Amino acid sequence: MIDPKTYQRLKDKVDSLEREEGLTTGALSQLANQLKDDLGCNSVEEAEAMLERLETEYAEMERKYEKSLRKFEEAWSEKIRKEKQ
Repeated sequence: MIDPKTYQRLKDKVDSLEREEGLTTGALSQLANQLKDDLGCNSVEEAEAMLERLETEYAEMERKYEKSLRKFEEAWSEKIRKEKQ
């Protein structure tokens, strides 16, 4: 048989873990709702796929910007340099 002090210590620990589990579950639910509301994603996997797609789109847009900037500089650098003088 378990002594009363050990029982109480274990009971307190279980109660504490149950409260912590409730808080964690609530926080997880809140984050899932935020993911749905903010991004329209139903899961972390959907959000990760969206992030990957957006990173790919960003890299492509950055590449296009750099290309356009180089073309602009090639076409206008001489004129700009003359205007500064």
